[in-house]
Amino acid sequence: MALSKIHGWILAVMFTIAAPAFAADYYVRAGAGGNGSDWANAYGSLPSTLQRGSTYHIAAGSYGSHQFNDAESGTAMITIKKATAADHG
Repeated sequence: MALSKIHGWILAVMFTIAAPAFAADYYVRAGAGGNGSDWANAYGSLPSTLQRGSTYHIAAGSYGSHQFNDAESGTAMITIKKATAADHG
């Protein structure tokens, strides 16, 4: 029985540690209409809810306004970068 409790505890710790692994790079390009997964499927603008721990690469272009009101979550940051030839995800 004690072994089962230890295994349960180990699984709980593993899932807690793995949570930040869901962070991703997202891509935003004016006029696009995709899911942000890559430049061919870029978002047309920043999504209304941004994912903490993720990076959003923004291509040059004209964009509307964005309300930054994402809830805090520990020290997990949201990074928004201008895409450049040297750093574009």
